[in-house]
Amino acid sequence: MPTLVQPDIVAVFGRTEDFAWSAYDADGEATVLAAGDKIRFKMARKPDDTPLLELVSGSPTVNGSGVTIAYLDPASGTVRLAQVDTISFRGDYHYEMNLVDDSETAPPDAIKQFIRGKITFLPSQLGDLGL
Repeated sequence: MPTLVQPDIVAVFGRTEDFAWSAYDADGEATVLAAGDKIRFKMARKPDDTPLLELVSGSPTVNGSGVTIAYLDPASGTVRLAQVDTISFRGDYHYEMNLVDDSETAPPDAIKQFIRGKITFLPSQLGDLGL
């Protein structure tokens, strides 16, 4: 599975952001997920840093951030970054998305990166009146 470098994502800190994802194999064909597969989203300041936010499909954060698998065939869905989880992020971060392949046995649950890119968090407009 090749890694697809995505266009940069621009998000607003302190706001809920949703973006779509899809996975493809080495031939450019859409990946088909099995029932036990998981999709993981990780975000860090630099590509080789410890993740500041790590999301796994089926396990949303207490604040509502998470990865949703919409379709197994073709593999696609959304990532939701909840406003409470983004409130402290400012500037540029690196993210990656991985398929944790439940059917792989060597190694077990092989981790296959399929998207990586940069996400920039910008400030929001002031004055959330009436909330």
